Amino acid sequence: MTQNNSPLPKAAALAKLVEAWIKDQPVEFDGQTWAAAPQEWWSEQLGASIPTLRRIIVNPPFVRNRAVINGTLTTLLRLGELGPLTDRDRAIHLRNIWRKKMGREVGPKAFGCLVALVKGWGEHAPTIFAIVLKNWSAFMAGVKIDPDWTKPRHLKFPNIAVIRRFHHVAVELWMMQQQEKAGNVEDVNAALNLYHSLSGLAG
Repeated sequence: MTQNNSPLPKAAALAKLVEAWIKDQPVEFDGQTWAAAPQEWWSEQLGASIPTLRRIIVNPPFVRNRAVINGTLTTLLRLGELGPLTDRDRAIHLRNIWRKKMGREVGPKAFGCLVALVKGWGEHAPTIFAIVLKNWSAFMAGVKIDPDWTKPRHLKFPNIAVIRRFHHVAVELWMMQQQEKAGNVEDVNAALNLYHSLSGLAG
């Protein structure tokens, strides 16, 4: 198919394609109904390059997402407005922090750990996660004295599964920094109360 890479006329064609695909083969994901196909398929159907496709779907009325479906990385599209942030959206933010700091991708199992951390840490998840990555040695010092740590060696580099397993150590590290920054007793008490509310993430 000949590619016309002008995004304006292609946007209307893509909107019709998304509507038709949702009607014929809807996919439920994250509480929304999507048209789902690999990015290359969308590009081929639209007769546009992948960069042009990306330029189109970052703008309204398109809402986009990505997920691995049946083992294939899939681009999810729908028309409308962005919905409320989900735990998966927040976990993607943690994934971006990981990528920037570590220069590595996050696999499916590790991403599941990030979702669990977001559920437990709430709005403070990005701050706590970034602190652990920046202060890995301090985090591991706390992990090594935890009775559940049975490995004989110290992990030199951050590991998302370990952060998930010892989430309470991460919260303690964060809380210690909050206490250091606190200027008065009320601030310290607030940090302590928040620490107790955040440390209940299921094991």
